[in-house]
Amino acid sequence: MCNSLCFDFSGLLIIFLRRGETKIKSAQLIDNDVLDDGERRSSSTNVDGKITLSATGLELCIIEVSGPPEVKDYTHFINDRRKLAVNMKKAFRFIIYKNKFGTKQMLKRMTIYGLQFYEHKLYIYSLKMPQWGLYVFQQEKELHMPVEPATAKTDVPHMIKVFWQLKVD
Repeated sequence: MCNSLCFDFSGLLIIFLRRGETKIKSAQLIDNDVLDDGERRSSSTNVDGKITLSATGLELCIIEVSGPPEVKDYTHFINDRRKLAVNMKKAFRFIIYKNKFGTKQMLKRMTIYGLQFYEHKLYIYSLKMPQWGLYVFQQEKELHMPVEPATAKTDVPHMIKVFWQLKVD
C-alpha cells in the first residue's frame, strides 16, 4: 500500500499528501535552530499526515487522527489539538524563514491549515498572522464524517463543498 499520494493540478502545482506517521521537516529545522553546536539534534515531530507543496517542500497542512472513532478520549483530543497548533506555528515560521523576500503584507494573507479527526468528526483549524509576530489559531469548521451508507450521498458532497469554500490566499 502506498503511503503518499501526488496531485498534479494542470502541471502548475504538485502537492504530496503523506499519511501514516511522518516527520514535520519545518519543526525539525525550527527546533534545531535554537540549539548550540554541542547539543543533540531533534529528529522532528511525528504527525499522522501532512500536505506538502513539492516544488518548495513547504508543509501547507498538518493532519492528526485522535484515536479510533469508537474510543472517546477527550484528553487525547486536546493534546493532539495543542500538538497541531504548535506544529502549524513551526510550519508558518519555516515559511517565513525560507521566504526572505516576502513582505509583511503577504504574510498577513497566508494561512496554514490543520485537520483533526475525532469521533467521526473532522475539525478544520487555521493559523494566520494578522500582525507581525501575532499568531491566531482558530477552528474554522466542524464536519460530521459520513459513516452511514444511507447518508453518504448527501454527506460527501457537503464535505467537498466545505473544503471548496475554505478561503486560500
